Parts: sequence; structure tokens; C-alpha cells
Amino acid sequence: MKLERRDSKKLIFFGGAYSNLEATIELKNILDSKRISPKDIFCTGDILAYCADPNETIEVFKEWGINSIYGNVEEQLVGDQENCGCNFKEGTECDILSRNWYEYIRSNVTEESMNYLRTLPASFSIKFGDHSLRIIHGGVNDISKFFFKETSIEIFEKEVAPLADEQIVIAGHSGIPFLKELKNHYWINAGVIGMPANDGTTRAWYLELTLEDGLWASLHSFSYNSKSTSEKMNKKNLPSEYASTLKSGIWPNQDIIPIAQRDNQGIALKEEKRKIK
Repeated sequence: MKLERRDSKKLIFFGGAYSNLEATIELKNILDSKRISPKDIFCTGDILAYCADPNETIEVFKEWGINSIYGNVEEQLVGDQENCGCNFKEGTECDILSRNWYEYIRSNVTEESMNYLRTLPASFSIKFGDHSLRIIHGGVNDISKFFFKETSIEIFEKEVAPLADEQIVIAGHSGIPFLKELKNHYWINAGVIGMPANDGTTRAWYLELTLEDGLWASLHSFSYNSKSTSEKMNKKNLPSEYASTLKSGIWPNQDIIPIAQRDNQGIALKEEKRKIK
């Protein structure tokens, strides 16, 4: 894959806007205040999901002019598929709830919004300083594969093995931000803005990469009017479990999270800054 060079000193990444208009607008305001150019901002997909404002969220993306890849939700919508393709195990709570919110999106998304989704690529490859980045949604070859900080190192190493040219993977999908150093790669989950990170707070997350005496990766959080987002979901009869998550910061269940990581539920994540070798 051809590497596209970025000559700026700072890049921003985030995932999972999840049809959450309030979080999307708040992040735009934050990054506008920092004078971050839209060409230096990347979304890791799933612009649409749980919340009530799919078309309005897409309009912000279009007007903002930032970069985005498609996530599994966009892939399924464009392919006119009947499920979200989230890789939830059949019959689990996540699977059952997804049938509601995905059908809501399918029924409400406009053709104009669909035309925008059809323009999105599957991934980006970026040259940033001396570093090569691959921006993906879930896994390198499987868009809906889940990776968490406590996913085994062997699974991570197998996943990055095909990446000879890109040393840093920036992903989304899993909903919890983290930095993971591997043997010859870094795997960074940029976090999502549309739902909390299962840490008992209502914050949203994004990643900042900065060239300043080397490459620095910083995970940042921000707050927004999540109560309003939750109320909209209830008015649209979207799953109350996710509407409650927007107020509690706790996921309805931990089906997709590795067992070794489940005890971290409700423990507030700390913002993190690390130098990338």
C-alpha cells in the first residue's frame, strides 16, 4: 500500500462517533480551538452506531472535512446487509441489542449520507516523520476483530506479521484506548467518542501523535453533554442499556472483553503520554 506523507507536526485520531452528535461537535470544537487542520484528523470508522443522530453526525464529518475509513457498520450499510457485522457472538446481549440500533440506522440514514459512506476507504497508510502508520478499524485483515490491552501478545504479533512497511498500527472498534508495545511494532487504540470506555466515567477519548524530539503518543479524554445524547436515545426507543451507559460510564456487559481485563470495569482510565521508539 502506498504511503501518504503528512508534513505537519501533529496528527489526531479517534474512532466510534456512533451517531453521537454531541460528542462529535464537542471534539470538533476542541480541535478547532487547537487549530488542527482537518487534513490531519483521522477517524477509525464506525461513524454510525448506537446513538440517535446518524445523518446529523455525517453532516458534521462532511462539513468538517476530516479523513475517515469505514468501520464494520458502514461496510454493512453500504453492502445492504441485515446486521451490523460487529462480531458479537450470536445470542449475546450485544448481538440482541444491535438488531435494534442497526435497524434504526438502516431505516433512517438518507441516500445523501449513504453516498458519503460509499467514498470511505478501508484503511490509510501514512508516513509521519520517520514513522509509517497503518490506520485500520478492527484487525489488519478482519475489520470486526477485537483487540484489547490484555489480548495475548501472541495474537498481536501474528496480526502485525504481514506489516513489513508500517511499524505503528492505529485502530478502533474495541472502544477502550490503549498503547501496546510489541517486538517490532506499536499497536495503539485511539479510543472512541460515541460511548464511554467502560471506566465509570462519561468521557470520550482520542489520540494525538506529535513530532517533538521524537514521536510522542498521547491519549486524551474530554467531556460533553452525554445526558442529552442519552435522552435522545430514549425518545427514539433505542436500547436503554446503551442510553444508561452514556450516564454511568459502564457497559451493559463485558462479553467481548478478555477475562483478564474485566476487573478493570468502573476504574477510571488515566490519560497517557508515551514516547514511541
